[in-house]
Amino acid sequence: MNIMKKIIGKFAVAVFALSAFWGSQANAALIGVTPSDPDMNLTFVSTNYDATGANGLFSIGFAAFSNYTDASHTLYGTGAINVANTFINATIDKVTGAVISGSYQITGTIAGLVDSEQVLLAGGLTQIGGTTDGTFDMLGTVTGGALAPTHTGGAGFIFTNAAANDAWTGSWDDSFSSSFASSLDLTTPEVPGLVSAPAPILFVLLGSLMLLRRSRK
Repeated sequence: MNIMKKIIGKFAVAVFALSAFWGSQANAALIGVTPSDPDMNLTFVSTNYDATGANGLFSIGFAAFSNYTDASHTLYGTGAINVANTFINATIDKVTGAVISGSYQITGTIAGLVDSEQVLLAGGLTQIGGTTDGTFDMLGTVTGGALAPTHTGGAGFIFTNAAANDAWTGSWDDSFSSSFASSLDLTTPEVPGLVSAPAPILFVLLGSLMLLRRSRK
């Protein structure tokens, strides 16, 4: 019994340590959002992340609308001037990279689909990931807007070149920005259903089970 307690105790400590290490690395990795129709592409996006406060603030401003593909894969907005006033704000825990609070609203027109300027999509933000090449992705909910009925799978955001003015280190302690240099893909997301445990934790689990079996013999 004492041997079993020691094994379980060591296993718990090892898993805790490895989990903490894994979590510390998660803020420099993408969630894995894959674009899926309906899909909205925006350009000339201005991105800013301010890490000077207790928590970081990720935000973007105006963007020029480029095109929109609906759920039936019909393309709208090409060859026309489409305007999208885009506002995204997210408060981020600088230690874990978790979204503490966040929201977005995109207002504009889509030639051939939404001719009068209005809210196209709005909702909350739930998760963010990023890499040092300036690519970031987010997950969010859809709570309103003219396009809401076709975005039943939630909202996914993919930013490219979002740290054009700065070399982001992968830490949420470091600020970055882009001056109308990044682009945004607002999509119905396809993301991995389950996040697999990292190999070190599985190795420790397997080793502990083998030791436990031996102690019983």
